[in-house]
Amino acid sequence: AGSEDLQLISSKEITLDAAEEIHLDSDTGIIRIRDGGGDIGMFQMTGTDFIVRSMVSDKDILFKGNDGGSTITALTLDMSDGGSARFNHDIITPTNGVVESASSNGTLQLSGGATNKGGQILLRGGGIDSDIIFKSQASTASPQEVVRIGPSAMVVNEGSLDYDFRVESNGAAHMLFVDGGGDVVLFDNSSFSAVDNGTS
Repeated sequence: AGSEDLQLISSKEITLDAAEEIHLDSDTGIIRIRDGGGDIGMFQMTGTDFIVRSMVSDKDILFKGNDGGSTITALTLDMSDGGSARFNHDIITPTNGVVESASSNGTLQLSGGATNKGGQILLRGGGIDSDIIFKSQASTASPQEVVRIGPSAMVVNEGSLDYDFRVESNGAAHMLFVDGGGDVVLFDNSSFSAVDNGTS
């Protein structure tokens, strides 16, 4: 075996056909895909990570498949948008799966529609009697339930916390105010003492 490069050049196709496996073995851990002499893609091993890389600026990575005889793009990784992932259809997690922000204090946004965000956001439970539950204080070990929406009722503060509930109108910040700690319901006011003293 020599130390020179080996080149296979053909004006048509090159076929590698083996009765068993075909191995591509690079001691550098890099396999490049080129077109016209320029890199367009790369497979690389770095430490214990396997990297699939698009080499051309702002060119996306597409995962395509065959759905009933039709070619579909199942997933697009948009390299001109920081790698945003665009799925062609549903995103399904396993039982008790979680969708979350990578940062412990990050914000997770759900937007209906694309650029103008004009579409709907639909939340639904998994069964006939399933509830949709909103919890707060997520930075603690045990986030507390604040709102539960069921098939026949919506309950705020099911856990009897010192948790207030407020509804604003066009001109009043406390048009309806439920004081969770004081066990009172107020209209157009946020202080029971102010109402009791006749100052409002």
